[in-house]
Amino acid sequence: MGQREGNIVRAALFVTCLVDGVVPKVAKATVRVLERVGVTVEMPWEQTRCGQMHVNTGYPREAIRRVRNHVAAFV
Repeated sequence: MGQREGNIVRAALFVTCLVDGVVPKVAKATVRVLERVGVTVEMPWEQTRCGQMHVNTGYPREAIRRVRNHVAAFV
């Protein structure tokens, strides 16, 4: 959900490593669509390795640091 500041709507885009590595056109198209409807899109550079792969493959302890870093990038 975007954040409204006056008449400006801002949104931070979470680009997963899967999208970035396999189908980067999806992320680019998402930005184009959002900008077309007037949303200012930001992609926090701090969003690296969210920990999803670690959690999904049974390594939750190893994911904690990555998850915390990722959450901090969007707060």
